[in-house]
Formats: sequence, C-alpha cells, structure tokens
Amino acid sequence: MVVARDCGTTRGIRVAGSPLGSRIEGRILSSDVVLPRGPLVARAGTLLSRRDGERIDAAYVLTVFVRDPVTCEASGGVCACCFGLDPEDATWPADGDAVGTRAAATIACAARSLRTRIFHIC
Repeated sequence: MVVARDCGTTRGIRVAGSPLGSRIEGRILSSDVVLPRGPLVARAGTLLSRRDGERIDAAYVLTVFVRDPVTCEASGGVCACCFGLDPEDATWPADGDAVGTRAAATIACAARSLRTRIFHIC
C-alpha cells in the first residue's frame, strides 16, 4: 500500500541489459547516468519519460539504478516515488492505493535472484 509521497531514499536496484527504455519508463533514477567518457545523460531523482528512455538507449547505457519498492524506506508500505508511475495509466499512485501486485512481483524477482546466488555459491 502507498503510505507516503516520498521516503527520501537514495538506494535503488540495478536494471541491466539492452534496451532499457521500456523497462525504466515511469521510474525514478536513484543515481546519475553518466557515460564513461562523456556527459551526464540523466540526473538522480529524474522521473524517466519515454524520451529519457530513448536517450539512454541511444547512448548505449547498459545499466541504471532506479528506486524500487524493495529498497523503499517508507514505514508500513511503499512510497509513491519508489513505486513509480502506475504502469496501466501513467499516473502517480495516491496515499492508500493498493499496489501489492507490482510490489510482490518485484520482491519475488529479488528473492529468486537471491536464491540462485545462495545455491550457486554453496
């Protein structure tokens, strides 16, 4: 459930691969996107639009860090900034909105990744 507008976290999850644009649209960057020998592509705290995603893809950026329900620091739920825009209608979720399906899917994906690493190491 959305319990706040912004928890203020600077943590995020790594999103990698190409193309990134469609997977990061509607999310908020948790760190700057900078090319190895080039300019700043996007600043931390930026709400990523379709145009931003296209610019990131055009710059051949392979990894970005975005805020996510897994790293949200809101007490008793998730904040709207970590959740991002609602994927169905591109609007901000309001306080009290139930966002369990997307948050649960994110947490399940993180748990699968953790389980794979644990068994791979052992």
